[in-house]
Amino acid sequence: MYLLIFRNDMMPDFFLIPAKTWANPDAVFVDRDYSKPGQTSKPEYGINISVKNYSILQAFNFESSIQSFL
Repeated sequence: MYLLIFRNDMMPDFFLIPAKTWANPDAVFVDRDYSKPGQTSKPEYGINISVKNYSILQAFNFESSIQSFL
């Protein structure tokens, strides 16, 4: 997954996030399972972006991610 975060008067932050990241959900990479009785929505995966959790995203900084492939 490719993620861009835009902020006023700044260049966007670029992140490259592998799908396997959601195998171990945490504060940023969330897995919402609605399979409990009475819930009819399908499971969904998401990203919880906040100032508090922004440092976790830095591990997926685009430049660093590309370097790990080389």
